[in-house]
Amino acid sequence: MFEAKKSKVAAWMFHLVQQRLLTRYFHKIWLAIEEPLPKNALFIANHSSWWDGLIFFQLEKRQKVPPIYMMTHEDGIKQVPIFKWIGAFSVNPHSAKHVMQSLRYAQMLLNEEKSVALFPQGAEVHLEARPLQFQKGAAFLAGKSPRIPVIPVTIYYTFRHMMKGEVWISIGGPIEIEGKNNENLTQHFEEIMTAQLNSLKQDVVTNHYEKYINIL
Repeated sequence: MFEAKKSKVAAWMFHLVQQRLLTRYFHKIWLAIEEPLPKNALFIANHSSWWDGLIFFQLEKRQKVPPIYMMTHEDGIKQVPIFKWIGAFSVNPHSAKHVMQSLRYAQMLLNEEKSVALFPQGAEVHLEARPLQFQKGAAFLAGKSPRIPVIPVTIYYTFRHMMKGEVWISIGGPIEIEGKNNENLTQHFEEIMTAQLNSLKQDVVTNHYEKYINIL
C-alpha cells in the first residue's frame, strides 16, 4: 500500500492548483458544523463525486477540520502521486489482505492522535441513491478505537441560480457507538448518515443558509 507522507511544501503547492479548480467550477462552498470538533477523530463521509477528497482538503486548508489523513483508492494515488504528500494513503478494495492492511494503518494513525477520513460506501455512488450502503471498515476502526470520536460528514452538490455549482457540507456531532457490535454499528452509521444527508438536502431545497458559512 501507499502510506501518506504529509508535506507542508506539497500541500501549499497543491492548494494553489486546487483553489483555482474550485473557484473555476464552484460559486460557493457552504459549511455548517454542529459543534466544535475534536483534535483527533474518525471522519466518515458519503461519496458521490471525484471532488469529495478535494473538498476535505479545502476544509483542512480553511482550518475547519484538523489535519486529515484520507483513505483513497489505490488507482487514484497511482494517477495523482501528489495525493500521498497531502495526506492520502491507499486502499485496494479488490484484495481483502490489502484492505486489512489499510485499515491497520488507519488504526495506527488514530492511535497516534491523528485524524482519518474515509468513505464507507467504498466507491462513488450517485448522490440520490438510497439507502446508503456502507462497507464494514468504519465500524472496524470504531470498534478498535472506541475512544476516538466518529464524526459524520455529508456533502451535497447542486446547481442553482449561477452557471457554477455549489457544494453544501454538514458536519455532525460525534456518533454514539457504545453497546454496538460491528454489524449493527455499520447499520447505525448508515442510518445516521442517511438522516443527515437528507436533512442537508432539505436545507439546499429550502434555501436554508442561516447556519452555513462560505469557505471558498
